[in-house]
Amino acid sequence: RAEAFGLSAIEAVAAGAQVVAFDVGGLHENLIDCPNAHLIQPGNVRDMVSKIISVWEKHGHMRDPQGLNYVKTRFDVKRMVRKLEDVYRTIYYKYNQF
Repeated sequence: RAEAFGLSAIEAVAAGAQVVAFDVGGLHENLIDCPNAHLIQPGNVRDMVSKIISVWEKHGHMRDPQGLNYVKTRFDVKRMVRKLEDVYRTIYYKYNQF
């Protein structure tokens, strides 16, 4: 099943973990360009296993501060508010054309 936003994956990235997950739900939009996220085609278990092994061999238990920087930049409150305002503005103009 897909998580709409992918909060647990985002929290893991912020904590410096490497995240390997299927590319479903909100994960694609929120983590597609994150250096600590490795998104796999849904249902491709062979690639999932391969990526987990690869990430473990490369990173092991190491924490990567790039993840926290990514989350701070991508999910900055001001940036999120601007994006939400854009959504409201788009909806408003779509339904209030004169």
